[in-house]
Amino acid sequence: MNKAKKEIERLARVNAYGVLDTEFERGYDDLVKLAATICETSSAAISLVDESRIWFKARFQVKSSFVPRSTSICGITVERGSLLCIPDLLADPRTAELPYVAGAPQHRAYLGLPLLTPDGYVIGTLAVLDNKARPFTPAQVEALAAIARQVMTQLDLSAANRKLALSQEKLNEERERFKNIVEDLNEVVFRADTDGKWVYLNPAWAHHLGYDPQAAIGESMLAHVHPADQAAFRVKLGEVIAGSTPSMRPQARLLTVLGEEKIFEIFVKRCQASNGSFFLAGTLTDLTQLLSAHAKSIEQEHYINSFYSSTGFFMGVVELTANDITMISGNPALQKIMLRDSSLKFPASGTALGMDRATIDFWREKYRLCLEAGGRSSFDYQEAGTHWFRVYLGQVESQPNGVPRFSYIVTDVNEEVTRQRTLDTQRNLLETIS
Repeated sequence: MNKAKKEIERLARVNAYGVLDTEFERGYDDLVKLAATICETSSAAISLVDESRIWFKARFQVKSSFVPRSTSICGITVERGSLLCIPDLLADPRTAELPYVAGAPQHRAYLGLPLLTPDGYVIGTLAVLDNKARPFTPAQVEALAAIARQVMTQLDLSAANRKLALSQEKLNEERERFKNIVEDLNEVVFRADTDGKWVYLNPAWAHHLGYDPQAAIGESMLAHVHPADQAAFRVKLGEVIAGSTPSMRPQARLLTVLGEEKIFEIFVKRCQASNGSFFLAGTLTDLTQLLSAHAKSIEQEHYINSFYSSTGFFMGVVELTANDITMISGNPALQKIMLRDSSLKFPASGTALGMDRATIDFWREKYRLCLEAGGRSSFDYQEAGTHWFRVYLGQVESQPNGVPRFSYIVTDVNEEVTRQRTLDTQRNLLETIS
């Protein structure tokens, strides 16, 4: 790794500890005083080194909170990456001209150790300085190395605590967000213990059943199940609690606070907590209205099918094609007169059903007029010059290719029209006589 990239990685680790420009902390202050005492020096400091500063997290008899990296002795230790011991700073060409040696406070002896991350990057130093030139004993060097390791242990612990605090904060935010979502759900969301007793119920419990969720805590999950459904529900719940089946989704009737019956789909799952214990969680979905609507839909569909099959009216769907019409479907009454040949079946074109050109054009014109009228029309026509029928047309959804479709009902109005025409004839005759 080249020097520039290595420095970028080093600075990333300095910033990751989150200690730069923070307040003094007693733990670090105690360590720096201990270092000065053991090494018998006039000053000591714990520093973190960014791109331009030697910033002191803790300092003993050092006035400045930071010094420029380019003119500091600790900067040399960082570059070196290992122990730096200089008994006489004035005698060493690397340090003799540095401002804190040549000028005040006139440091004369230096012993510094790099603060190393677990992956080997130097983030700072632990250093002791004296105002007189002097050697350092092996015991002092060894003790300072032990203190440097303790500094890193404390920095790592602080970083871990900071990450833990951030994780806890994020977890709390997620819990609050989850709680808000759960409490706004229309479904009942619950947690229960392995005795089958409620531990948590969201507000939907009150909405659907009328009971206070808090008052229900500690009650049996069977408490409000309809007596006739309790036995079956108890068996299934026991299987989930025992772990013989991981989850269940039965339907059961629950009784509201007013004694009304509501049908719920009850989803229950056996879950394991981080400490190894088990609990139950799931949802209750109110199916009452859905099942009622479904029953009504089936009833209506049965009625429509019965009417469609048994009525004497001609009913069906027709499609207006380029030069023809296509009978898409028809009820039995229509099939009886249109599908006289057993080989024919719907859908079938007008031509295939034996209509002549004039008949096809007649119906095409009626469908065109229906479109012009906004998709709804009715008219009377006489079949074979003898029998009168009334036709109701309605446009239905067109096909993706734009071809229009129509539903139609043809009713027999011969008696009505004949009677009306007789009355009209009599009225005209009376008007002529008078």
